[in-house]
Amino acid sequence: MHKKNHGAMILSALSLALLPMAPHAAGPEAACLPPGIADTPVYRPPEENGPVRRREGGLADEGASVSRGVSRGVSRGVSRGVSRGAGQGGDEKAAWGLAEGLRQGITEGLADADEGSIGQQGAGSDDLLTELLGGTAEEYIHVPARLAPLAPKGVGYTASPQPVFYWYISGPWPETVRFTLMRQGGYKPELEVELPPPSSGGIYAVPLKKYGLRLAPGTEYEWFIAVVLDPNEPSGDLVGSAVLRYREPDTKTAACLAGATGDQRIRIHAAHGLWYDTFHLLSERIGKESGNRELKRWRADLLRQVGLPQAM
Repeated sequence: MHKKNHGAMILSALSLALLPMAPHAAGPEAACLPPGIADTPVYRPPEENGPVRRREGGLADEGASVSRGVSRGVSRGVSRGVSRGAGQGGDEKAAWGLAEGLRQGITEGLADADEGSIGQQGAGSDDLLTELLGGTAEEYIHVPARLAPLAPKGVGYTASPQPVFYWYISGPWPETVRFTLMRQGGYKPELEVELPPPSSGGIYAVPLKKYGLRLAPGTEYEWFIAVVLDPNEPSGDLVGSAVLRYREPDTKTAACLAGATGDQRIRIHAAHGLWYDTFHLLSERIGKESGNRELKRWRADLLRQVGLPQAM
């Protein structure tokens, strides 16, 4: 009887040993990640309660701020458009002038709005112009509803002097898209380039290495992505912007990364507050493994963590 119980205990212990264990960090991750992080990368911003520095373009709540901005823009646009069309003579020219004026007015109005987020639903200039022109807006304009830098709300950090800047647009734009990088306190852009027009909505990248520019350590930069609606009226551009700072990795971070590979590097960068490196490593992996749904889930989750749930 005693031997029987002893054998049962051994079998029970073996069964427990064979049960699947919960995932946990191993190798360099064990010492480099906060407790509880085992799978999805968790971004830990270095400045938890800092001011919001990110700006998104092209979308806002259907609220007072948009109404005020659009009202101001439409007033300017109607006046300017009617004058322009009438000056060229004929009903057709006047109608064109009115539509063009409304287009510029609405986009300027949306730019004037002081609230709004890509994470919320709202009215874009397409919808507003369609309503004002009685459903004929498609003859005049197709403005993407959302434009956003894929960056944290506050200052984002990178351990690379040549980071890659990612941005999102909700639809195609056949005209100019401009990228601008400004140094804190600077008066002239460090870099200003026109990008290839996006043929569809989605995520796009601007690699700084392509332009031979390197960031200075400890210096704050602001970068802008702009959909240019009218080259003669910059105030009407749809603009998104974000702030970043390059810092060389500290001793602990460098040691953690030295022994890490693949998924570990992504998780370690995120846990150490290096947003730009995290997002780039993950996006590179997705580019090489386009069918990997788990990696895409990771990226979607990262975007939710920084308040950009619809930027996919």
